[in-house]
Amino acid sequence: MILRLLEILTETNKGNIFEQVFETIRKLIGYSFMGIIMVTVITLFTPHREGFQVLLKLLSIAWHYIINWGDWVFIIVLISLGLALKPTTFYNKAEEIRLNMFWLETARWERTPYIAPLHLYYLLAVPNSYSPYIKDISKNKFYQIVMNQFRSRVYTNTGHSSLEPSRKPSRLKIIGIKSFFPIIAGIGLEVLFFYSLYDTKPINKWFTGLERFLIPVVVFIASWVIQQILAIIIFSNPRKLRKAIENMFDEPEPKIPWREAFPDKKLGQMIIQSWQYHVDLKQRALYKYLNIPYPVDNKWEYEDKTIAPYPFPSEQIPEWADEIEQVYFNSVDQWREEQLQTVNKQVKVTKDKSKGKVVKFTKRKLKI
Repeated sequence: MILRLLEILTETNKGNIFEQVFETIRKLIGYSFMGIIMVTVITLFTPHREGFQVLLKLLSIAWHYIINWGDWVFIIVLISLGLALKPTTFYNKAEEIRLNMFWLETARWERTPYIAPLHLYYLLAVPNSYSPYIKDISKNKFYQIVMNQFRSRVYTNTGHSSLEPSRKPSRLKIIGIKSFFPIIAGIGLEVLFFYSLYDTKPINKWFTGLERFLIPVVVFIASWVIQQILAIIIFSNPRKLRKAIENMFDEPEPKIPWREAFPDKKLGQMIIQSWQYHVDLKQRALYKYLNIPYPVDNKWEYEDKTIAPYPFPSEQIPEWADEIEQVYFNSVDQWREEQLQTVNKQVKVTKDKSKGKVVKFTKRKLKI
């Protein structure tokens, strides 16, 4: 339930929850200052009204607190919350985990004649930036990496040594052990800071001295750690992604040969169409970021450098394409024959051990 709530809060189509909170606080502060200024002006022009005299007293009290506690407002609201609610770390960690998962999955299928299901999924369902900011969308390079990996492999006749992928990576491997080091370091700094306060001052005297100016640093480190932990919890679980792959291909791990992804095949044409969608999406994001009107005829004057290249190195199909397809079919037939022979051997061994007799389970005695 908690994980689902976190996912809902971080979906881009629902808006940026971090930005919404900060924007709400900023508006409240702005409206408060505007109200104080308006009441002050009205009071100055109508000093003889009794009601405004009361407001004047309230303003003097408020001013007293602003003078004495203004540094707290500046430290906590304007700096600390601004640092804490900036979600850059959250989105960067999410992108890092997604890239790790992509490389691990492509490595799993490297020895097979099949394209990795996750690789094919990203080629067809163009991945967007996790960040909703238009600047991050226009500069995101993930699909470009996906396409470059496809181009470097699609026309390469590397052969295959297995028809089955290797084991699925663990969640720890997807996250990466190195990801925990900065988190542990951040938590250690927080503990060290509060321990030093506890060791030098009573709790009721905390943040009454110069250490209160370290609050933005403490809040920033805490936010930095929490955002990384949230990103790890939400995005390192491959279950949701595997479900999306199953919905697209009607099976969790479809075995689709690389030959089917060539441009003379239906799947290859679908990859080209998805790439064209990506180009249009990136160009529009760039123009929106630069605040430039879209061209009417889609003749883009400014080209986004993060646009993925055309899916295929050449429109001409390699000469060995049909040959490798036949090799694949032969290897599949051979694999099936070997599997059948293995099953027959196991059945024969079982018959030899039992010597053709059927053992009744009712005559077996339980050993206590």
